[in-house]
This record gives sequence, C-alpha cells and structure tokens, in this order.
Amino acid sequence: MPRAAEWLNDYLEKQIRPQNVVGETDRRWRPADLTPVKINVDAACFEGRGTGWGVVVRDEEGRCLLAGVKRSRIHWEPDLAEAKAIEYGLELARRFSWLEVEMESDCLGVIHTIRREEEGRTELGCLCATLRAQAQDLVKVIRNFTGRGKNQVAHAMAQVEGNWGEKDIWVDNPPIFIVPLLREDLFTNSDST
Repeated sequence: MPRAAEWLNDYLEKQIRPQNVVGETDRRWRPADLTPVKINVDAACFEGRGTGWGVVVRDEEGRCLLAGVKRSRIHWEPDLAEAKAIEYGLELARRFSWLEVEMESDCLGVIHTIRREEEGRTELGCLCATLRAQAQDLVKVIRNFTGRGKNQVAHAMAQVEGNWGEKDIWVDNPPIFIVPLLREDLFTNSDST
C-alpha cells in the first residue's frame, strides 16, 4: 500500500500546476536573473528508436554560447528522459566551467522531484538524488520550471536526429536550424522591455 500511495502522490503532483510558475503568463525565453548563464534543457522520445536530449546555454544578453544534442538508442520513459536532459545540462556546465547557472526544464514533475531533496524510492527519485549530488560540484544551480513556449530552442535541439549514441556540440556558433528561434526570442524580449 505505501508504494501505491507514493505513485498516486507522484501522479497528483504532476497534474497540479502552480499558478505562480515561471513561464505561465508569457511565452518567450528570459535571461537568468541571478546567474551569468541560463541553461535550457529538453528531451524527445522517438518511439522504437531512442531518446534525444537538447541543451541550449545563453548569456544575459541572450547570445547562444552553446547548443548540444545527445542521442541514445535507449527509449527512456518521458520523466526519466527529462531528468537525463538535466543531467546532460549539468555535464556541459561542468565541462565548460560554468559554475553559476540557472537551469530550466519544461517538466514540472522532475523539477519538483529534484527540489524535494528526499531519497527516492523510484527510478526517477534515485536519478534526481544523483542530479542533486552532481550539482554540488557547481557554485550555484537554480532549477526552474518553464513553459514549453520558453523552452522551444532546447526542444528543437532535442528533436535533432542523427547518429544514435553520439553527441553534437556547437560552441559560439549555433546550428542554423535554431537561429530563427533564437532571433525570435531576442526580438520578442527587446519589444517587451
């Protein structure tokens, strides 16, 4: 019975959307408030083929510092895939020495699980505990939920198909297919300020 209650609690938590969540009222990306860079992450599950993870790192002016995609032949469940996207974002933050980051995901359930800071008894809970431990290597990590509209560049990166089991990283020069999305974000943000 305790396991059933845990599953029900997880399900209900994913169904409830707080009213005051970042990304609920506007649909465009915003720069980080308290850190020099913002990392947006997303996952895409390709039925029968595998999973892709997209990461986009931008500075306070919205310039794309890095875009990355990682692919696996393993088909992960959606919540686990989203958590693995955060793991990939943390991996790149460490690799490129970004020690103060704001990390955004459009998966509210995963963000809540990471923030709960309790030992997980589910596969997702265990992975989120690992993510919390990995984030301790960094000076500051702020984890936020964001609406899908604000995460569309990372979503586009996660959708990139290529050789399964490989990673592609673009530094300071984003791939051409996300440039219109990046420009749209900058244009929209300059209009609203």
